[in-house]
Amino acid sequence: MADPPESHESDEDFDLRVRAIEERARASKEQRQRTTSEKERTQKQEAADYRGLGVGMTVAYAIIGMPIFGWLIGLIIDSRLKTESWRTNLALIGVVAGIGFAFFVLQRQEK
Repeated sequence: MADPPESHESDEDFDLRVRAIEERARASKEQRQRTTSEKERTQKQEAADYRGLGVGMTVAYAIIGMPIFGWLIGLIIDSRLKTESWRTNLALIGVVAGIGFAFFVLQRQEK
């Protein structure tokens, strides 16, 4: 007994539909993988950017802040001892300490 012609056509139609569904699923999976990998790459780049920003701000605050802090301490000492040299000396020490700290932070970041 032979299959009716309708059955053969419906099997082909079914196979075509299954292949179309499989193709859409594959395309969707590839798109999801591309999107996921792009998000991961973006997150890694943003993390590196924020880390660099943090290091840069630390260096800037050290280079600017330490001399100011030294000058203020020198001002307090000068006002108590009625002298004029502590402000300058401690500000210079602050400059050296700030630059030294900046190099230390940058070297640590390189590793």
